Amino acid sequence: MKYEEEITKIIAETICITESIQTFNADSNLQDAGMDSISFIGIIVKIENYFDIKVPPEKLVIDQTATLKDLCGIVRDCIY
Repeated sequence: MKYEEEITKIIAETICITESIQTFNADSNLQDAGMDSISFIGIIVKIENYFDIKVPPEKLVIDQTATLKDLCGIVRDCIY
């Protein structure tokens, strides 16, 4: 999946995952890994800055954007 490595690093540093990020797959719920509403916004801001994109407001719903796969899809949609 394109962008997965970069976004995984952003997630890991933002929610301070102490266990190996490799234990999570693209469909793992990031809320189970410790993502809350504050860290979700932090992840979105870092993704926007890293990829030089603007995430549409309708994508800023934590329950609808709770997996790595969801975040990769948002980046892909914003770039293309």
